[in-house]
Amino acid sequence: MYQPPEAIFKGYIEVGGEQIGYRLKNDRLEKLSDNGFAKQRRMIGMVSQQFNLCPHMTVLQNIIEAPEKG
Repeated sequence: MYQPPEAIFKGYIEVGGEQIGYRLKNDRLEKLSDNGFAKQRRMIGMVSQQFNLCPHMTVLQNIIEAPEKG
């Protein structure tokens, strides 16, 4: 499911040296196309920090033990 980034009013979000959801053009932030944003999202993973995590396990153990989509 496509979820566009929220509007940015100041600054930017950067992952691995690349701005997310926007690009800098003529000193202004320009929103990426749906395809451009989808390409970025395919390269980013996310782990929820408060959803069914086991506090006695490490981050890696929680990722390994995470339930798979059925």
